[in-house]
Amino acid sequence: YKFKGFINDQQVIEKEVGPSNRFDLEVKVNKTELVNADTYDAMRVRVRHVDEHNNLMQYSQRIVEIKTEGPIQLIGPDKQTLLGGQLGLYVRSKNQKGVGKLTIKMDDIEKEISISVK
Repeated sequence: YKFKGFINDQQVIEKEVGPSNRFDLEVKVNKTELVNADTYDAMRVRVRHVDEHNNLMQYSQRIVEIKTEGPIQLIGPDKQTLLGGQLGLYVRSKNQKGVGKLTIKMDDIEKEISISVK
């Protein structure tokens, strides 16, 4: 089903709901570049387990594996559990420059993010 909300004949929201058959990980970062200065730089990564309608799977408690390559490092354990279908984690720079790769995997879903470190 697709629901649309209107105010004064102008659409302000749209929401789609239905059976959940396909699942994905939505990964958002608060920045894509880390800058080394007197100390390391860090960034926040938000991971959400969603269905094909982009609805949060709020009862999901799956295990997520996190791997880093290059001049970045995960702050915390490399296996974490979704809580309420979502997870927040932090990545920091090492005292190196280059491009790092963050890989987030859950079951057969895998997402990769490139992070520039200056």
